[in-house]
Amino acid sequence: MMRIKTIAMLAGVFSISPSFASPPDYKHRPDAAAVPVAAPPTPPRAPGLALVGANVPPAEPLLPFGDFQDWILFTPLAYTIGSTKDTITVPVGFVTDLASIPQVLWSIGLRPEGQYSRAAIIHDYLYWSQNCTRDQSDRLLMIAMKESNVGTFQEDVIYAAVHAAGSSAWANNAKEKKAGLIRILPPAKRNPGDPNMIWSVYRSQLFKDGVTEAPDPPNSLYCHNGDSTDVPKGTNAAH
Repeated sequence: MMRIKTIAMLAGVFSISPSFASPPDYKHRPDAAAVPVAAPPTPPRAPGLALVGANVPPAEPLLPFGDFQDWILFTPLAYTIGSTKDTITVPVGFVTDLASIPQVLWSIGLRPEGQYSRAAIIHDYLYWSQNCTRDQSDRLLMIAMKESNVGTFQEDVIYAAVHAAGSSAWANNAKEKKAGLIRILPPAKRNPGDPNMIWSVYRSQLFKDGVTEAPDPPNSLYCHNGDSTDVPKGTNAAH
C-alpha cells in the first residue's frame, strides 16, 4: 500500500509532457551534431523478471536544437514489440521534446537521462501520431520500458505519472495537428542551420512558410499489443 501511495504522490509531481525522458546533461556547443540516445547502466530488474529474447528499443542519433530541449531524430527508430512481428517505427525527422523530470525526483534515480529515454521517444511519437488509443500508447510505453531494462519501481512511477497527467498533452497534440503544425520534418528542413535556433521559433517559421509534415502512413497494426502492459510473446502480429 505504501508503494502505491508513493507512486501516486510522485505522479502528481511530473509535468504534463507525454514522455518522461530528457537528454543527458550535455554542454551547449555551437557545432552541436547528432548524438546517440544513450543512457548510463541501471540496476538489473528484480529476480524473476528478466526478459528472455526481449527486443530492446534501439539507440538512434538525435540533433539538438539550441536550448537542448527538443531533438530531431536523424534515422528511423524501429522497435519490434516483444517476440511479435509488430514494429513501431518513429520516422526520421520526428521532433521529440523528451521531457524534464523535476530535480526533486533525481535523488530517487529519476534523473533527466535514463534507461527510459528510448521508450519515451516512442511514446512521444505515439502521442503525436495517435494511431493507437491513449491507453494503448501508455501501455506500449510500459512494455518498451520493460524491454529497456528500466526497473520495476521507475516503470511504475513513470507509467503512473503519464497515465495521470497525459490527457492534456494528448489533446494539445490533436489540436496542433488539426491547426497544421508539424512534428515530422521533411528532408529539406531537418537541419535548422542556426545552432541557436529553438524548436518553437523554427516551428513557427515553418508554419508561416506553409511547410507541411513529412508523409507518415497511418499504422495501427501494432496497437493491440497495448491492450495490456505485458511484454507480448509469440508471433501474434495483427493481420
